[in-house]
Amino acid sequence: MIYAGFGKRSLAYIVDIVDILPILMLTFSIAYFFFGFDKIWHEYLDLENSTEERATFLKHRNVIRDSTFLLWILYGLVMDCSAFQGTLGKKLLGLKTVNTAGGRITFSQSLKRSTVKVVGLLPLGLGYIWAAFSEEKAGWHDLAAKTRVIKAQ
Repeated sequence: MIYAGFGKRSLAYIVDIVDILPILMLTFSIAYFFFGFDKIWHEYLDLENSTEERATFLKHRNVIRDSTFLLWILYGLVMDCSAFQGTLGKKLLGLKTVNTAGGRITFSQSLKRSTVKVVGLLPLGLGYIWAAFSEEKAGWHDLAAKTRVIKAQ
């Protein structure tokens, strides 16, 4: 197995950040058209809005943001254990997520990997930066889930 380097993994992550835009548009559209966010937004944009209207807008905006983030995490979780063995960013850069034996990872491994990804971001992204210095180019999420990111053959 040829482990993917930190630079290539970072580029794949940047592509995956762009993947969040369609998810955001979908989440926003559902909130706007089906859950009354259009009215809340227009009331917020009104120059004479109250503190209560602003608070309502911020609460709903945060729900949209948090829902988008959770759907993006779910997307990564499903894609890593699918036949693609990685997200669109990994696929475009010729990478795939594998178990330590080089095979496809399980849903359980992907769930653990996705959970630890969030934890690895908290201390200034140290869980991700770890991959730059580890011998197997593994971040905390890879180590916890017993997975690796390799160059696809």
